[in-house]
Amino acid sequence: MHDAPDPRPAFDAGFAFEFINLDTQRPISAAMNAVPKGGNGFPAEPGDVLRTSLVDERGTVWSLSASGVTGIGIVSVGLSSIYKLASPAEIGSLLQRQDEMSTNMTFEPGRPDLKRAFVFGSTTPIILPGQSVTVVMNFVQDSGEMTPGPPPKGFQMTTEIVVGVVTTGTKKSYTLYNLTFDGVSLPGGGT
Repeated sequence: MHDAPDPRPAFDAGFAFEFINLDTQRPISAAMNAVPKGGNGFPAEPGDVLRTSLVDERGTVWSLSASGVTGIGIVSVGLSSIYKLASPAEIGSLLQRQDEMSTNMTFEPGRPDLKRAFVFGSTTPIILPGQSVTVVMNFVQDSGEMTPGPPPKGFQMTTEIVVGVVTTGTKKSYTLYNLTFDGVSLPGGGT
């Protein structure tokens, strides 16, 4: 038996925004937080799905792949210690640890051959005061969430962005921001 093609149209939505460094003196860097991607219970590579989602006025959930983002870095957590998976909320402290140690690897004491990454990916290059970067995001409806009808026009977006503020040299202090944008709209619906 063959599955019939899904009669519901698939839409995608594209958004762009400017990420501006409004600090008057300090450079910053930024990245979007991704869900860690693992194998055998341990993250093995950067996450490919961001901790960002869109919900349209019909309640349809849209997801964002890391490959659907340009203009900003993508990061995800690995292990906070050699055997413990980090929480995505720890991304700021793990990026700071990476800056301080000049490595993203953690080792088991006495076993330098046993090492695991505690952070994957990287932030944007330095954004100087007053400079901006253009961020483009392309969302796709989750396949199980497709709804018949015209493309949606209104959305609510939630996302996690980590920002590093340069403190000394290249060292940064990182903060994770959970942002919600209400009333994001597309003239004419999805693009």
